[in-house]
Amino acid sequence: MERLDVTNGRFVLFVYGISTPSLALYPLAKRLVDHHSCRVLLIDLWGRGYSDMLTDLPQDARLFTTQILLALASSPVSWNGLGAPPHGFDLMGYSLGGGIAANFAANFPGLVRSLILFTPAGLIRA
Repeated sequence: MERLDVTNGRFVLFVYGISTPSLALYPLAKRLVDHHSCRVLLIDLWGRGYSDMLTDLPQDARLFTTQILLALASSPVSWNGLGAPPHGFDLMGYSLGGGIAANFAANFPGLVRSLILFTPAGLIRA
């Protein structure tokens, strides 16, 4: 797959649902890059899409939050929101990824510039 990245522009992270691979929203990600100069990060959550399931850990918000933080930390581009304004990144969640994204945004509001949910599911009540 080609790398979706530009040198300037908003940062966008996509979080997908239960069985949706990151490739499913690739056309939308590519459009954000080509027409809006966004930097886009597509990840498959552990056990979702084309990634392997971790069988020795509970599949909960803590696991998926950790994976998002690891993806951000391992990126060659800084996603920490501390650079020049505007700070943070845009977080988009699809299906179960919507619930995971909402949970992440609630726990790390300083990192998330905006939260966009597509058919969210699995939202956790306080």
